[in-house]
Amino acid sequence: MTKILMVAPELAKVAMVGGIAEYLLGLSGALLQQGHDVRVALPHYGWLEHEHELTVLRERLPVPLGMGASTVTKVWQTHLTLSREETHRLPVYVMGEHTHFATLQRAVDLYRWPNHEPWVVFNKAVAEWVNVSDWKPDVIHCHDAHAAMLPIYVRDARDKAPHQPLAQVRTVLTLHNLLNQGRGSQELVSFAGLFHGWYNPDGLEFYGSTNVLKGGILHADQVNTVSPTYAWEICHSNEQGFGLEDVLCHVRSEGRLRGILNGLDEVRWQLEGLHYNGSKEDIEILEAVKDTTREKLYKLWHWEESHQPVFMFRSRWDHQKGILLLAECMETITELARCVMVTWGTLGHTPEQVRAWHKLQDLAKRKPQQFLLNPEGLNDIEDTLAHYTLSDFVLMPSTYEPCGLVQLETQRCGVIPVVHHTGGLRDTVFEHTLPDRPSPNGFVFHHLEPEHCLAAVRRAIDAFHDPKRFNQLRQHALLQQNSWADRVQEYETLYKEALPR
Repeated sequence: MTKILMVAPELAKVAMVGGIAEYLLGLSGALLQQGHDVRVALPHYGWLEHEHELTVLRERLPVPLGMGASTVTKVWQTHLTLSREETHRLPVYVMGEHTHFATLQRAVDLYRWPNHEPWVVFNKAVAEWVNVSDWKPDVIHCHDAHAAMLPIYVRDARDKAPHQPLAQVRTVLTLHNLLNQGRGSQELVSFAGLFHGWYNPDGLEFYGSTNVLKGGILHADQVNTVSPTYAWEICHSNEQGFGLEDVLCHVRSEGRLRGILNGLDEVRWQLEGLHYNGSKEDIEILEAVKDTTREKLYKLWHWEESHQPVFMFRSRWDHQKGILLLAECMETITELARCVMVTWGTLGHTPEQVRAWHKLQDLAKRKPQQFLLNPEGLNDIEDTLAHYTLSDFVLMPSTYEPCGLVQLETQRCGVIPVVHHTGGLRDTVFEHTLPDRPSPNGFVFHHLEPEHCLAAVRRAIDAFHDPKRFNQLRQHALLQQNSWADRVQEYETLYKEALPR
């Protein structure tokens, strides 16, 4: 049994913005089922006390920072039930007093702060908690730049206070997205309570600024990404590595970087009555579920019945998710099919993203029987499954994709992915037959240009109008093996390699 402390900004059922939240819940549950002692640490977001029963574990935890400054936090605990039989409960620590976290009232805003200071305070609080808590983890599993100071704090403790409990811990850093690197001025090192010596090319210095993620990558005991292809891509191009490709190549040469494909909580994404054996009965049950969902939503939207396929897109409004390409293609797609798009977040930080949004809004007004943008009945997180069962195809034209969970989740609902050939999409969606996977199970385009995306959409529509071929695609989708139970052993190996031998 390994004692594992997960440290992350998100967790499904508590604070969810994107895929990290689902990932963390799924992996934690799989590790608990394997007999490991798993706990999660999150910041104290403003809405948590209204939505969860929090128990105070420690009334005052001093959190020393730089230049003699300090803060004090409480440490709370709650539990999540992860199985219908309530046999697995996940302890969640809540900590990290900071104005940003305390004032938040919705998850979508948790990343909106102009600097990395809140996350430094949170990481330092976790480090101090490890030193004083009765429960001592063997491994701290950190996620993205928001937890990447912890490998630094652990390394610093090994050098200066080797008898501290923190110095005995090993660290694993998972890279879900390299875009946010926790950059800041040189003063961020001092704010974190570290000596100036950490500001160097082998530590946190990065072209004249501080880069927390870079430091975490260099000093974590093991590093992984969430798909094998993404692990390769980030070492071979600036477009994927965002300037850290040389650092990542160095870590890979030391044998400390690997790609482990994301898993899926299959119980969470299971349609009632399906056996997931690809049988004729499964297809019939799937059709009945889709008919029920469509009957309800079509009535709500005043949609008439149609023999056209339904495409979907469900994601945050972000350049990475291919929104600019979608805006270019959607007019043509709606001449051939229906599309229902749900997205969240700001309109974007560039004029191109704002124009794309207004273009899609205009299309929704002109073609209400063909295209819906954030329609009633699908906007809440709880409506995700309805969005999936409504649809025949899911569009994922991501510019890059560390793994992606939507293509895994939607296939559990018999929805066929149409994807850009990148990252985890490349590892999970196949247009041709493979000897070791139920395939083909989707449609793939290789270039981020409208004509290539539309060609894949047309191939998908052609398949839809061929019932035998389309049912085979859906059978292959239902047969995909993406359970966390199929991935958890790779994480167990990762932890073993991080621990001292």
